[in-house]
Amino acid sequence: MALPSIDEMTYHPTAEKLVEILCDRTQNTQPLFFRVLVGYYFAVVASHMRCSILTPDRGKIPINMYALNLATSGFGKGHSTNILEEEVVDQFRIRFIDETFPLLAEINLPKLAVSRATRKGTDPDEETVRVQREYDSSGEILFSFSEATSPAIKQLRHKLLMADAGALSLEIDEIGLNLQGSTEAMTTYL
Repeated sequence: MALPSIDEMTYHPTAEKLVEILCDRTQNTQPLFFRVLVGYYFAVVASHMRCSILTPDRGKIPINMYALNLATSGFGKGHSTNILEEEVVDQFRIRFIDETFPLLAEINLPKLAVSRATRKGTDPDEETVRVQREYDSSGEILFSFSEATSPAIKQLRHKLLMADAGALSLEIDEIGLNLQGSTEAMTTYL
């Protein structure tokens, strides 16, 4: 089945409703910035849940989004971002960090310990203690971050891999001012 042309496509109704709300609340009639913003937050939520897309040419690929969303001063960038973070994504973020992520880690860490014990020929109980200690020492889970060193990104990635949940979401506000200070993080990502 062929994809329709771009002219024939419509926006997702829920996403477009959020765009309309953001346009209304910021008193801005230009929806493009808000479409990218809503798409980004939808992608963040989906990536934390480790969703994937089945493509006809590349098979199954993880949800991922790189976005550079620019607008002039007074456009409503900060206000609209706060609305999405505090009124749309907030409850997901809280429940994911406090409930879902620890539960998924609790399920995955014993599997990881058994896998390591089998591969190394060690005692599974001892490996479970080592895996738990490694997981506990890898810092706090972050839903998103605005700056980080390469070691910090790698440490968080390791924790996410151990739990088999979550995603690395780098969000840089005022990119023009903060680009040079973010080169280490972006280099690590690339």
